[in-house]
Formats: sequence, structure tokens, C-alpha cells
Amino acid sequence: MKRDEELKEIRRIAETFPARMKSAMKEKSLSVYRLSYETGIHESTIRAYLSGSRMPKVPQLAILTRVLDESADYLLGIYDVSNPVRDVVSPSHEEEVAMTAIAVENDNKTVPTFASIARFAGISKQRTARIVRRLAMAGWVKIDQERRYMPGGLTVTQRYHDWVEKKDDERSSSTTTDGDGKTKPGQLPGRPPSNDPAQP
Repeated sequence: MKRDEELKEIRRIAETFPARMKSAMKEKSLSVYRLSYETGIHESTIRAYLSGSRMPKVPQLAILTRVLDESADYLLGIYDVSNPVRDVVSPSHEEEVAMTAIAVENDNKTVPTFASIARFAGISKQRTARIVRRLAMAGWVKIDQERRYMPGGLTVTQRYHDWVEKKDDERSSSTTTDGDGKTKPGQLPGRPPSNDPAQP
């Protein structure tokens, strides 16, 4: 019985891995050739992974997780959430913009959705959803599942506000705004000018 369960799990992983690898490649716009170039894994081997006829060994899996920016647990189907354990210590530009979009909509009492954040950030809804979930797991964003599509359903946390305040302090000596309030280089996108009394 135990052997049957093990075989069933192996089959499930073998079916899940190719689909999640394809999805990760599509999100990053990586062709087989490009992924081969980035990882050093032969193109025929990558095609075998994608077809499900072959599974990567540990060294190759480690390289794939780094290049695809996905955890091994996610690619293998152990977790259903992309990048479940990654802690965002220093947000990327896309993560900064996504959080700023949520903060702006929070301030305006409107409803932040993956679609509205995607428009603000200029990225796909699918990528936005993954970024927001990752930020939520790292404590930058709070998702209230029961109020997800209502005001307050998606909010930035105190960690975000503390980080913005720190960044603003660091950039105060070099960040200014034009007379019409336009942001100059150095200010976080979407945030009020540093001389705006409405700034939190």
C-alpha cells in the first residue's frame, strides 16, 4: 500500500513539474533556447523536462529555481503558491510599484485589484497576482480574503509605511519636486511629494 502511494506521488510530481516549468518560462518570456543559455542545461534536456519524459536532478533543479525565480517545492507541486517562503527584504522595482499602487488606492478609498495594480505597474495581471501574494507572505501587504474585492480587502502594512518613511529620509537631501508637484528622480512612484502636507 505504501509503495502504491509513493508511486502515485511520483506520478503527480512528474505531471505537475512540466506544467509549472512551462508557466514560469512563459511568465519570464523565456524560450527553450534562452533558458538553456541562462542555465547551461542542454536544449534537448529542457525539452525532455517540458514533455515530462525526464525529471531534473538536484543540481539542475537548483539552477532552474534560481533562473525561473521559483521554489523547488512550487515547481514540484509540493506547494501551490509561487515562492511561498521567499522573504522580500529589499523590494524590487516591480514590487515597489505594486505596493505603491495599493497604497494610493488605499488613500483614495478605492478598491485595489490585480487589474488596477497591473495597469499602474505596467505588468500582466498574472505577474501582479504572484507579486502581491509574495509580498503578503513577506508581511508587506495584507490580503483579507473575505473582503478581497472591497475597500480594505487589500492593504499595505505598517512595514511598508516604515520603509517608505526610511526611503524618504534617505533621499530627502537629493529628492525635490518641481513647482507643479512633479516627482523628480529618487522619489517613490505614486507617493505624494515630500513637501505635501497630505503625506503620511
